[in-house]
Amino acid sequence: MSHLNLSDSFEVPFEKLESLIDEIFEAEDDLPQYPDPSDLRQDLFSLRLTTNFARPCLNPAVISKITAIVGKISRPTKRRPPTSRGQNGAPNSARKDDGRISDLEVPKILRLLKTLERSVQSGEDLDPFKLPSESQNSVKRSSTKKSGKGSKRGKASEPGPSEDGKPALVDPEPDDARESSVNLESLLKCLTTAKESILAAECCISILSSDRLPKQVRSHTVIMGPI
Repeated sequence: MSHLNLSDSFEVPFEKLESLIDEIFEAEDDLPQYPDPSDLRQDLFSLRLTTNFARPCLNPAVISKITAIVGKISRPTKRRPPTSRGQNGAPNSARKDDGRISDLEVPKILRLLKTLERSVQSGEDLDPFKLPSESQNSVKRSSTKKSGKGSKRGKASEPGPSEDGKPALVDPEPDDARESSVNLESLLKCLTTAKESILAAECCISILSSDRLPKQVRSHTVIMGPI
């Protein structure tokens, strides 16, 4: 009975991973030829990151789940020889006593890495703290405007009293406030995209370093990409 429980503890994480991967691939394969956002399963795919709905990016929650499961199955209590494989990359033995990444079929591993790579590439050229050209020109105009006001200090530049005798409040320039709000929103979007891109890269690394993977995976060009 004790042996059965140990065996189950090894098999469950691997089976969860394989089931999740199959669910992702089936959901993508079931998409129509020209999908739109409503065709994507939001529990599996990211609407915010996806630009090509025929090749959607994964939901960051799903990526985190894959990374967590890979971490569990990459630390077995004892080692065994690498799994022997047939011509199609599938393990010759159906035995999954410790559920390793190498037990997955090679095409399945490669497709998972390629799917994760979409999220990695979404953050490749991001520079969250680089202002767009319009914002840079706005900053220059604002600085020039302020320096011009400073050179003409005097009574005329000070706000006069209001009708009730209290100092009048000077409202910020509406254009500057609107541009600041747009810049902040753009910055937050870039930071979120960068975070999700890093999350996908970490997932790829955890898969590639989790086991002695087959030569077809190690020699594949995916490991020479942005990861």
